[in-house]
Amino acid sequence: MSRFGRTLIVGAAAATTLPLDIELLAPVLGAPAAVALHLVAAVAVWLATLASGARQRFAALCAALCLGLLAWSVAGSLAGLSLLLGGVAASLRTGWLCGPATVRKAATEVAILALATACGALLYQPGALGAALATWAWFVAQSLYFAVEQAPTRATRHRGDPFDKAADSLERLLAPH
Repeated sequence: MSRFGRTLIVGAAAATTLPLDIELLAPVLGAPAAVALHLVAAVAVWLATLASGARQRFAALCAALCLGLLAWSVAGSLAGLSLLLGGVAASLRTGWLCGPATVRKAATEVAILALATACGALLYQPGALGAALATWAWFVAQSLYFAVEQAPTRATRHRGDPFDKAADSLERLLAPH
């Protein structure tokens, strides 16, 4: 399954299990802490699914949990936690799990981070349903990273087609200098 699909599946699972976690953990920790712990765990599991091997999955899970708990400790709100978890996801995804970092990937990460945080903040309402909807929206926005990064660039679009290579060569030849 593609990373795009895995992101959507983990997002759906995170959104549907959030009300249960709130119900179970809120009496002990309080609702905001229950939501925060659920989000940290969901992002850690998601990042582990992006890894390529068992050791990398375990390392990604541990790194994401540690960084996520650190983010929770400094975040002042769920919106702040969403932003920081997006930063954790961006740094682990682009810096480690999905190949070498490029300027294009960094720009994509910034745009996805802004979009995911905005979607989550706009759709969040107090209560389990609002939190679940915001969680789903955050993961849907995160999945767009793979749609953008897997889209062919001009340099890779016609790599194997000789006709398109010839057309590109002709365009360069006829272009004004």
